[in-house]
Amino acid sequence: MTSEKVSIQKNPSLDLFFFLIVYFCVQDFVGALLYTNFNLPKVFFYFHLFFGEIILFSLFCICIIRTGFKVYKGLFSLIISSILVMVYYFAISSNRFSFGTLMDLRCLLLPVVLVYLACHLIDTEQKRREFFCFFIFLSFGLALFGIFETLFIPSKFWFNYANMSLYLNQIKGYYADYPRLGISGAAMGRVGYGQFFPRRLTSTFGDPFGYAIGISVSIIIFLHLSLRKRKIHYILGCLVTYLALLLTFTRSGYILFAVVFFIFWLLVLNEKQKIFSMFLSMLFFPFIYNFLGHFILITRNELQTNSAHSRDFISFYTSVIQSGEYWIGMGVGQVGNVESGYTYLMTQLGIWGLILFLVFIFSCIRIIYRKAKQKEKSSEFVSLKCINVIALGILIATLILMNFYSYPFGLTTYMINWIIVGIALRIPETQYNILSR
Repeated sequence: MTSEKVSIQKNPSLDLFFFLIVYFCVQDFVGALLYTNFNLPKVFFYFHLFFGEIILFSLFCICIIRTGFKVYKGLFSLIISSILVMVYYFAISSNRFSFGTLMDLRCLLLPVVLVYLACHLIDTEQKRREFFCFFIFLSFGLALFGIFETLFIPSKFWFNYANMSLYLNQIKGYYADYPRLGISGAAMGRVGYGQFFPRRLTSTFGDPFGYAIGISVSIIIFLHLSLRKRKIHYILGCLVTYLALLLTFTRSGYILFAVVFFIFWLLVLNEKQKIFSMFLSMLFFPFIYNFLGHFILITRNELQTNSAHSRDFISFYTSVIQSGEYWIGMGVGQVGNVESGYTYLMTQLGIWGLILFLVFIFSCIRIIYRKAKQKEKSSEFVSLKCINVIALGILIATLILMNFYSYPFGLTTYMINWIIVGIALRIPETQYNILSR
């Protein structure tokens, strides 16, 4: 086996980007620890919340200056929609500038910031290797901590030492139940989840949704490395991250994982691996049959009632689109907490904002799907085909998840996903052998 020397060059911008990813993943947990144990002024915690975002947007501006705002295929519509966001707020929206409008403005700009940064900071084989090595270590650590805190850390610990409910209520302004338990209301789950497990896994995110949607793609990377490298630590990583995802009891996380896994199964696995995976599924299915059946029943009953999920999902395809009331848009920061990402987007930016976002998604799908079908020349740590397949699954799952909530505009929730999409968009065509038609 020949050893290949790789020249490692220091890249402060990329190192800072990695630091920010870790910072956003542990931000709420650290904030809850500090707020519960130290009598620090509230202004410190507000600085703590915006510290990472100020650095992130500053890094984005530096990247633009260095690259001359170079736009790649698939990014153009996202750039245009982001410009529309800025113009709409400052020129058209009747809203008074406030903390709420600033937060919504930041959310709507996040996809272009993360995709653009990933395109320009992770643009070589060495940097892709650095990112995915960093990501699997991070995801494995977060999964281990999540499993440990769910199985072994009692609620008393959270109440005494890291009162997440109090922190979310008094600092972030989020409504969080169960202040006496010290955990967020989302960690307890919906009615009926308690018969599976007392509480849902949140890891350092403070809620199960951020963990499940933000880190679930790591399971596919571990699976890919397990099949490719055949090493026990990758198999262990796959099992640990998969168990962590199951313990979140988060349907959106399951949907994202299922879509990415199906495309991975379809485009990456060979015939023998497909047959073997189907055989394994048949063996394990009896063990999870009762859990799946009951979980689906709870979901169906919830959607049949007048819940926020069913109400907002239906309203987008009826009143929001058909009435024409929101075609122009109400302005940034004008919509409250709605259980529909499409409603969240359209009520602020109108029909053109919605169309431009969809144009971005479908143009990225077209570009990445073409790459995913090709045979790559290089032999990277995580194969280019796997990266493209994960990005393709993320984009398709985004179209589905937008029916339920505005997850794609959440920083910690969708951060890793947009980064992987940016990496896939930047991979040059020269890395592939074009298949003959």
